[in-house]
Amino acid sequence: MRHMRRRRPGPTTILTAIVVCSMVVAAIALGGTAAADGSSADETYAQDDLDGQLVWAGQEVEVTGFEPDEELQLWSGSDGFETQLRADSDGSVTVETDDRHGEYTLRDEGGEERSFVVTEQWLHASAESYGLGHHHDATETTLQIDSLRTSYDVEVSSEELSGAALAALFDSGTETDDGALLLEDAGGEHTLSLSALEAGEYDLNVTATDTGATDTLTLSVPEIDPDAGFEERSTEADRGALTAFTVELEDTDEAEVRIGGEEVGYGANLTVVDGTNDGSVTVSVNTLLAGSGDGAAFSAADEGDEVIVEDEDDLDAPIDPAAYELEAGADLDDATQDLSVLVIEEFDLGGVSTHVAPATGGLSDAGAVEAASTERDEVAAGDRAVLAVDAPGLSGAFAADRTDGIEHTVTVEARGENSDVVELSPVDVIVGDDGTQYVIVDTADERIDAGDRLEIGIEVDDSFAVADEREEASATVDVVEPAVTVPDGEIEVGGSEVADDRTTIAGETALAPGTELRLHLRSVAGTPFADVQRVEVGTDGTWEAEIDLADVAAGTELELVAELRGEAIGDATELTLVEAGGETESDGERLDDANASDDGATGAVDTGGDWSSSGESAPQQAITGEDRPGFAVLVALVGLAAAVGAAVHTRR
Repeated sequence: MRHMRRRRPGPTTILTAIVVCSMVVAAIALGGTAAADGSSADETYAQDDLDGQLVWAGQEVEVTGFEPDEELQLWSGSDGFETQLRADSDGSVTVETDDRHGEYTLRDEGGEERSFVVTEQWLHASAESYGLGHHHDATETTLQIDSLRTSYDVEVSSEELSGAALAALFDSGTETDDGALLLEDAGGEHTLSLSALEAGEYDLNVTATDTGATDTLTLSVPEIDPDAGFEERSTEADRGALTAFTVELEDTDEAEVRIGGEEVGYGANLTVVDGTNDGSVTVSVNTLLAGSGDGAAFSAADEGDEVIVEDEDDLDAPIDPAAYELEAGADLDDATQDLSVLVIEEFDLGGVSTHVAPATGGLSDAGAVEAASTERDEVAAGDRAVLAVDAPGLSGAFAADRTDGIEHTVTVEARGENSDVVELSPVDVIVGDDGTQYVIVDTADERIDAGDRLEIGIEVDDSFAVADEREEASATVDVVEPAVTVPDGEIEVGGSEVADDRTTIAGETALAPGTELRLHLRSVAGTPFADVQRVEVGTDGTWEAEIDLADVAAGTELELVAELRGEAIGDATELTLVEAGGETESDGERLDDANASDDGATGAVDTGGDWSSSGESAPQQAITGEDRPGFAVLVALVGLAAAVGAAVHTRR
């Protein structure tokens, strides 16, 4: 038998083995590093940094810095011991937070504890409604993602849309391998571009990548069919007037409008833009400027909307009275969508009416004039007279400040033979949006007296752009004394007419409704009494004051003085208290000026100051301005007869 010799490994073999082993060790080492660097954990904390951290349920949390293979314990603040954990060869331990909520503690072998809190994330996704605004042809909407977290990533997926379609829908994001779209730091608003989507409904699933919190929203994309039409079938206006027509828009925020054509010798093309998103644009038209060729006649009535004049025929004068066809549509080159007509009538001054307004209070605009004025043909001296002229054909001139040929006049008619007419100027004029002219005359003017007659008018000569001939309109107003009176006759105050012992005194005046008066009432004979009341003139020129006369005896004579802005108006009115039923009795002599005192002790009080009432209580009373001479004597005789009768009865 042949024996084989065992050969000892030579140097080459040993070197080869060393190299191979080194490669294996290196591979193992490299593999461990890659695993550590490529950890799948959602959050990583060093053990000393874990204490007090907020962790979101569903996250995988890695804690580093322990001894390799060290055993740790996870405790729940509410349920006690949870589980044991073992650190890997790198000294890292992984904590799963699925189905966990509340405070937890990680305890190492040395007994050191590190606490953290696990809480649940909620997520809400919503998008602005698209297609509910009937006027829109918008191609964008906004997706809002809200959560109680400040920073997190989400994936958006949809069964109806591919990853590429989602990427085209959003203005940001990264397409994932599974057909979703990754949005980093996703909280807040995201713009969605809808132009690439067909009409229909799309469900978008929005899910937080680390916690799994999710929400689904439905995005509705309607059929888009742009359209435009007119709110009115026709619009009428006087030549020179301001007018307007409204274009309604559907599934678009722009439309085209065509006015007139060759058959009427005038045309204009407009583009209207709905900038207020209310589905309509109102076009204001100044017919005085229509035909100027510069587009100044047309504008948007609402701030935010826009009217663009693409082109307009240039005429030598404002457009003539005629019927101008209106066309509106999203695209008039395709087909006419809707028709209306703008009818321009002949210029006309219209009717006039006269009004009065109180002397005080601002008349800054047409609304203020209308609120303060009452229709009348008489004005109290000191108040304001107002002539209202219905002239819509002048509204365009005043809006454009082109009032040549328009004149307002106010004259005071001659006061008798050998006297002249007085012309007042300048004249205060306020113009309403509808063209109504308000010519205002302050009769406090020293050239105007009670008893005068004012003629207020407006003249438009043929130099005015839309007037074919001279036109004028006027009316007269009589200026009267601003007296305040109490009607003659008794005013019964008995029974149900007395409320809380207060008596109503009513009167009338020529002063304008809304004027505030100060009434001074004092006794001049009988029970001492004084009172001051403020009243406002009603629409019919009357006023009412409630006076407490419960302690004033019948037969007391009173004096009523009305005061306007610190000055007495007219003469004092004398009144007498009368018991309900018409009988009176005197409880004192007349208080003359010689016995009067400023403090009212004897009942006479200065009409310029504030008064207070005094005196004894009295039965229900009435007030009359009727002079009844001898009445007190008659009452005395009746009283004497009653006394004699009582004496005779006693003797019997």
